[in-house]
Amino acid sequence: YFSGASGGLALAESKPSMLSMPFSPAEKVWIASHPVVKIAIDPEFSPFEFFSESGEYSGMGADYVERISEILGIRFEVVKNISWRQAVSMAEKKDIDALPCVGISEKRKEHFLFSKPYLAFPRVIVTRTVSPVHTIEDLKNKSVAVQAKSSHHEYIKEKTRITPILFDTFKDALLSVSRGENEAAIGNLAVATDTMGRLNLTNLKIAGHTSKDVSSLAFA
Repeated sequence: YFSGASGGLALAESKPSMLSMPFSPAEKVWIASHPVVKIAIDPEFSPFEFFSESGEYSGMGADYVERISEILGIRFEVVKNISWRQAVSMAEKKDIDALPCVGISEKRKEHFLFSKPYLAFPRVIVTRTVSPVHTIEDLKNKSVAVQAKSSHHEYIKEKTRITPILFDTFKDALLSVSRGENEAAIGNLAVATDTMGRLNLTNLKIAGHTSKDVSSLAFA
């Protein structure tokens, strides 16, 4: 559910109708008066969310959005042809209503209400195969690539003293490591593995985890 005074929205195992969900009268009024909710995504966040070759919103996050749409009768309108940095900026300015697949950070809580997490992933360090780096401590005084406005960017700012090299997409961050321009990149394990496979980046490896904790994805 979305945290906050307005109450909650839950995903159940069955497919209940809106009338069977435990909504307050105010929530039911809100749902009825907001038949379209505008969202934006990270188009380079496969397998969690991306646009298919036909331009359809796809991935695990898209499956949750479709389920919520079925339950509530709300239509989610996806803003296309923008970067993740633009998506976050638009959400902060309230030009869009929600981001459906977002890592939670303390900084982001200044702008957004978050649902309960519905997916979790390890945050990892990606290096070239010949690199001796294995831990976050090994990255001291090294150039570290990261996607701007991502939860990994927030993690580095909140938890480390690393000054990251920022890229618009995680793909570009990985490519910079593959080319030898940066020592490492920090990102989502599933996204890193997916991107390395799609781009055939055989000179890269998952060198280690940033910590033992897993990071969570939620609606914002």
